[in-house]
Amino acid sequence: MAKQQKRREDSFFGLHFDLHANEQDTALGADITEVMVNRLFPEPLVEMNAPPCVDLSLRRKGRRLLVHLANTAGMQVAPTHAVIDFV
Repeated sequence: MAKQQKRREDSFFGLHFDLHANEQDTALGADITEVMVNRLFPEPLVEMNAPPCVDLSLRRKGRRLLVHLANTAGMQVAPTHAVIDFV
């Protein structure tokens, strides 16, 4: 039986980087500009103004858009993550 193609409203685009950075990775993302992001996402579904420890993910359930916010500033156990400072 042929697989049916999903309708656009039932589909999503995900962008995930699974890089396990270490102390030598000090310039990750430094060359990404606002212009580059605006070209990739000219009309974003959601805009967020929050500290970097707030993760946002979007999901669709039928015709509804679900927004998930996760606070990742919990207690840090690694000695290299003892302090969180927002500049």
